[in-house]
Amino acid sequence: MAAPLGPLREGAIVLLSGPVAAGKTSLARELVRRYGFRRLATRDLILRRLPATYHTRSAMQRAGDRLDVETGGGWVAHGLAAFMRRSRANRIVIDSVRIAPQIDAIRSVAFGTVMHVHLTAPLAVLATRYKAKGKAIQELASYSHVRRHPTEKRVHNLATQADVLIDTSAVAPSKAASEVALRLWPLSKEGGRRIN
Repeated sequence: MAAPLGPLREGAIVLLSGPVAAGKTSLARELVRRYGFRRLATRDLILRRLPATYHTRSAMQRAGDRLDVETGGGWVAHGLAAFMRRSRANRIVIDSVRIAPQIDAIRSVAFGTVMHVHLTAPLAVLATRYKAKGKAIQELASYSHVRRHPTEKRVHNLATQADVLIDTSAVAPSKAASEVALRLWPLSKEGGRRIN
């Protein structure tokens, strides 16, 4: 296990959760493009810690489960701390958190704003998106296969602890990014957006 974490410096950290194909990466890319966030993909953290992991959805799921067991979910917080030290970034979007202990570990070490955004969409929409998904990794045969994984079966439970819940079947990624930014940096008394 990695050394204990000290407090992370102040900044905005957005944690994305939701089922596969909910639009987490699309939202993360919009936050990067429009608001200067840096994206931290948990897939990259897995490959950094377990480089022999095959680039398949099932192998990534198993590797994430292994890290969750070994670290009590703390591996994402450790990866975030290392990323912040390397990049000196203070606006980071994590794509994505999958269990409550990952969220809790990040919140326990982060100063500044930590916002948990949970994305969702109707099952039929998710299944259609999954069929059209890019092939960054080898995907499973169907969306029903993805949903069989125990973590994926429970990911909807994270909606209950989210700061923001977005149905991506009704909101485009650009609009979702605007909503997140508005929640992070509300309008100032002068009527302008405070983004500092």
